[in-house]
Amino acid sequence: VPFEYRQSGTLEVAEDAERAATLKARVAAAEHHAHLQWIERDRLQNQAPLIRDGCEGALSCPLPRCVSVLSFVPAHEDAATRLGATSIHGPARSIEVRTKRVTVTTEDEKVFDTVVLAAGAWTPQIDPLGRTNGEIRPVRGQLVRLKSPRLRDAPIIWGRNCYIVPWQEGTVLVGATAEEADFDVRATSAGVRGLLEAAEDLVPALASATFVDVRVGLRPASKDELPILGPGEDPRIVYAAGHFRNGVLLAPVTAQLVANFILEGVEDPTFTARAREKGA
Repeated sequence: VPFEYRQSGTLEVAEDAERAATLKARVAAAEHHAHLQWIERDRLQNQAPLIRDGCEGALSCPLPRCVSVLSFVPAHEDAATRLGATSIHGPARSIEVRTKRVTVTTEDEKVFDTVVLAAGAWTPQIDPLGRTNGEIRPVRGQLVRLKSPRLRDAPIIWGRNCYIVPWQEGTVLVGATAEEADFDVRATSAGVRGLLEAAEDLVPALASATFVDVRVGLRPASKDELPILGPGEDPRIVYAAGHFRNGVLLAPVTAQLVANFILEGVEDPTFTARAREKGA
């Protein structure tokens, strides 16, 4: 199953002198990162003519990559299936830790030796150990998708109030709001309007872009905005939750650390689930 994954680089735009000073300080503080480059105002207009006039400059980095999550997830499921995994679609209603094995109730009951609890913002609702109760909350994020082929080969563009991710099929993703809205997954006129205004302020050409759709998701935010990882008090329950904004970015390393524990018994120093239970 194909999915888009490419090294696009980023361009962080300084809309004013204050943001320019912040970005320049980052370059100065990272002398060993030769890939970071400050682009002055005149050069920016030549290199990125779609950026609005009047910006102070931009910080360029060629290293960042982007991945299309909507195709990335089914590609992983397909790969796992071909390696022998079985997928069960539907909500997990409860998890019970019994004497010998762990029971997960979906449409029926399934028993497992170990369960990885990675249910995002919904993790506390099915946490059999109660480890994440009061520790993870949903933060709503709205993203707008536009059709604008002119930006197809552009880098990811960051401004103070939004980011813009161009895709090869000609759409751009504009994100993202961060709202304390509990489990309300509605798209709102205020959220969409704010994203459109921020995007058009950064790239005026987007005012004539075709509106495609709006997406809404719930980020699982922990109290310290860091993931809760590793085995709980009962090691048959392994946590991989609370990744907040960085779920897809941290998914590969999270999966490797969890697999190392389940298959090899290796507890990584980054594991926090048990430590937090003990008040460490």
